[in-house]
Amino acid sequence: MSNKDVLERTRSEGNLRRLGNLTKDDLVWIGSDGMLDPTIILAESGYDPSDPLSKILLAIIDAHPSTLKHSRIDRLESALSMLLGRERKRGMNDKDDHDYLMQIARLYFQKYIETGRTEPSLAPIIRQVIGSLKDKNSSEQDTLVRRLRGKFNANRDRYLVWATTEDDWNRMDESRLVHKAIEAMQALGIQVQDMN
Repeated sequence: MSNKDVLERTRSEGNLRRLGNLTKDDLVWIGSDGMLDPTIILAESGYDPSDPLSKILLAIIDAHPSTLKHSRIDRLESALSMLLGRERKRGMNDKDDHDYLMQIARLYFQKYIETGRTEPSLAPIIRQVIGSLKDKNSSEQDTLVRRLRGKFNANRDRYLVWATTEDDWNRMDESRLVHKAIEAMQALGIQVQDMN
């Protein structure tokens, strides 16, 4: 590590220390230039692409692991189409990668803060997130890294705002309602995996 790197690291750690007891969990993404208004992003795209019914169905799906090779998103889409009587719209593939993209956003923001607000390299973050996919060979993982990188870069601010506003009161209000519905289902003896 060069002297310049040591000085930069010391300066960034000093900046974090000046924040007092604040951590990355207390900060919200306002863009790398500091000019982004997160409320505009949330007004345009909402807090989450998943509706309450999808969240409840995912809780049921997660409580019943499948021995088949269907992903949880495939199972969700099948359940939604059976319950609502309509097929999935074209162009909904972003929802398939939402969990990955949110994990990427959380790690990206953490590294962004830790390095004194320097934008981190995206590929290692993506590889860390998908590292548990042992059933994919290296070329499939490379393809997944490229796809996720493209999706993240296309909507980086939206995913970073979503990731850093996860504890927002309005978002938590909906989450509490879904949690109550899940608790009611559990009281009825329905096997449901709690979201928490």
